[in-house]
Amino acid sequence: MTCLVDVKMLLTCMLVVYGVTLLKVIKWTDNIWNNVSEFKWIEEQQFRDAMNDIHSSHRLIREVLKRKNATANQSIQHDIVNMISKASLFREEVHNNSILVSEKMLQSIKKMHGNKSRLPQSNYTDCARHFQLMSNEIYIYSAYLELRDSSNDSISVLRILTVSKLDSDDSIVWSINEDPHSWAVATKNEMCDNHAKAYGGVTYTMNLTSSDLNRLLAYRKVHLQTLKNLIDKSSSILSVPVCVNIIHGNLYKTQRLAFRNNSHSTLGQKNTATIFNLFSKGNNPAVSKLSKQQQLLPLNREIMFAVCVPPIFGDIKTSSVIQFVEMQKVLEVDHIYIYSMNSTTKEVSHILKFYEMEKTLTVSTWDIPENVDKAIWYHGQILAVQDCLHRTKNKFHYVAFLDIDELIVPKFHKDFPQMIEEIEQDFENALQSTRTKIAAFKFISAFFNPDYDISSANLTSGHITKGQGQIQMTYFKSLYREPSFSLARTKLIVKPDLIEEMGIHHVSNLSTKESLYIYDVPIETAFIHHYRKCSKMFDTDAPCNHTNLLHDNSILKYESIVRNVFDKVVQKNLQTIK
Repeated sequence: MTCLVDVKMLLTCMLVVYGVTLLKVIKWTDNIWNNVSEFKWIEEQQFRDAMNDIHSSHRLIREVLKRKNATANQSIQHDIVNMISKASLFREEVHNNSILVSEKMLQSIKKMHGNKSRLPQSNYTDCARHFQLMSNEIYIYSAYLELRDSSNDSISVLRILTVSKLDSDDSIVWSINEDPHSWAVATKNEMCDNHAKAYGGVTYTMNLTSSDLNRLLAYRKVHLQTLKNLIDKSSSILSVPVCVNIIHGNLYKTQRLAFRNNSHSTLGQKNTATIFNLFSKGNNPAVSKLSKQQQLLPLNREIMFAVCVPPIFGDIKTSSVIQFVEMQKVLEVDHIYIYSMNSTTKEVSHILKFYEMEKTLTVSTWDIPENVDKAIWYHGQILAVQDCLHRTKNKFHYVAFLDIDELIVPKFHKDFPQMIEEIEQDFENALQSTRTKIAAFKFISAFFNPDYDISSANLTSGHITKGQGQIQMTYFKSLYREPSFSLARTKLIVKPDLIEEMGIHHVSNLSTKESLYIYDVPIETAFIHHYRKCSKMFDTDAPCNHTNLLHDNSILKYESIVRNVFDKVVQKNLQTIK
């Protein structure tokens, strides 16, 4: 009997928690509604904390409910059921308030931002990325909510990016608030380029109703667990809360940006641009000139170019990282995303942190579990590519996917914007139409052996050490390439908003049924300089001729600019590298 009394007291305490929490939410809601014109996003965290209290109490009540059949006292059972019913009413009222708050939140944002469908990007920071254990078969890396402009009820898609055991029949179930009646099974899609390994990249997708969307925008996290664990009541593995990155929908599809007026790196400078957008009026596309010579501030605007570098690891040369980053700046790249494994050297880690502080690049830790790393293709490269594709959507117009030893070199243009602008203009002129658009630009590659230097037999290691003289840069000393090109080792610059899924060397799926085109860039315009010894791996038909190499000095037009900045970066970091 004492046990039953304790249970009753416990439930009473829980209801008090519900009541106090509800008052918090109501007070918070009134505060929002009274100050909607001066909406402060800091209030959102208070709401999340309140909801977490409710969820915790609700889990305890469920546990008591499981045990209530064990008691013989019918009166106590009746009291327990009544208290749970009251608690459910509290919970339902709080849930309704949360939806109203979410709707009010969206209304206030639309009022502040011209009633556009997209939310202000500054209100959402990038989620931290790391692998989270769901089971021995599923590891979650990141999640994305893609807002779409549609009249349908299911207007938005939630994507969960994972590495999973490919022969597993398990799946992911999801819920926004852990309601036992709201779990739903996600749709499972295996990524391409897994190469028949035990583990590979797998995407789980969920179509969201407008109600789901409102709640997810309020919480900005989703609760996930495996289907097997949900069915197995004895499982000790609880659901995992996952931070959700927001991809804001865009009513306008970018057609072109004209050249910016600065000579190289846009970071830390004011720039001007003439912006043109393509939008639809009925069935007729039209071009709208939004602004001319508009002042654009770095990182507070629609940034044009990004580069994604899949997991780097091992004994990478510090000089290779510096020259890669500085060359991207010269080519008018606005930001670089690099995925880094723990095996990189402390010197490389230092250089990456240096560039992170400059806001030149973002480093994401690639802490793939050791057991998975041994059973997946190339450290899970395809998952990193997919993650970078989604994180750049609606932030960048163009995104290049490159390894750290690869470089796209324009042969006659000074930078990427100039090259892409001319390609798209020529493409439109040839078709006499803007209906068919280029979704991606594919580049073939040539091997430039960094160990082959006709001018010197004494090559530096490329590592930065104190007291060392001028460091030779691979890009400007390796001017001899294989005469044949690799058609298999292609890489791409894509328009991320038009791509559903990337492969390593190709576009796997487009995100729209529009008339889109993958453009094969001719070698006379540009191709990839791949700074490694010729290899027949993946391209057995490509002959490797290590003697009759061709001289190619097209990259030397960038040497003076890059060398000047390179030396300054080296000198600045020599004082701190140990």
